[in-house]
Amino acid sequence: MKINKKNKLPMYAQLFEIVTQKINAGELKAGQQLPFERELCLQYEISRTTVRQAMAELEKEGFIKKIHGKGIFVREQAVKQSLITVYSFHEEMMRLNKTPGTTLLHFSLSSAPTRIAQKLNTENPVYHIIRLRSADYEPILYEETYLTSVLFPELTQEDIETCGLYNAIKEKYNISVRRAIDTFRAINIKPDIARHLNETPGAPGLQIERIAFLDNTPIEYTVEIARGSQFEYTIELQGVTLNSSITAV
Repeated sequence: MKINKKNKLPMYAQLFEIVTQKINAGELKAGQQLPFERELCLQYEISRTTVRQAMAELEKEGFIKKIHGKGIFVREQAVKQSLITVYSFHEEMMRLNKTPGTTLLHFSLSSAPTRIAQKLNTENPVYHIIRLRSADYEPILYEETYLTSVLFPELTQEDIETCGLYNAIKEKYNISVRRAIDTFRAINIKPDIARHLNETPGAPGLQIERIAFLDNTPIEYTVEIARGSQFEYTIELQGVTLNSSITAV
C-alpha cells in the first residue's frame, strides 16, 4: 500500500487507513510495535507532521497506544458485542474469530442474600457463580451470577466448566434463556476486580446487570464488569417501538 499524493483524501488520512486495514487484517497484531516516525516518513515518502497527524488519529480511535521511551504499539481491539438477542459468551467470541476462555473462580449453593432473593423473587437456595472471561487469552469480563436452584437441581461445577452455564442448563435441563433485561452503567473498576482484569484500579469500565427469565419468572441475576478499553456494545434499533429507558443516577 502506498500514499497517493494526487488523491483528494489527505495524506495523514491515507496513512490512517493503511494502518487500520493492516490491524483489521491481522498483519499488525495487538502488542506489536509500529515502525518509528522516521521509518514511516521514508517508507511512505511523507513528512513527520503527516505521520504525527495519522498517529494522533489512530490513538484517538483506540487503535494504538504510545509508551513513553519505547514507541508506538497496537492496542488490543475492543470486543464488539451486539445486543439484538440473548447471547452465549462462548458462541459470540467464536463468531468474532476470537479464542474464548473462562476461569471459574467460585461455585457454591447457599441461601440467597436478601437483595438477590428480591431480584429472583425466591426463598430457595441459589447457585453463586463467579467467572473470569477472556478473549484471545486477554481477560475482558468479570462475571458474578446468582441462579435459582429449583429448576436446576444437581447442577455442578463440572457442568459449567465443561459446557458453560447456558449450554449446561440447555443440555441438562432442556431450558433455554430467551429473554433477559440488561441494564448498563458506566463505572470505575474496583481494586479487587481490577486485579482479575489486569486493569488499573479506578479505570473506566462498564457494568452490565442482567435479569434473565423463563416465561415471566426470573431465574438468573448476573452482574458483569467489562473493561472499558476492551468492550464495545452495539444496539440495533428497528421500527418505532423501543423497549428501553434512561434513568438519571
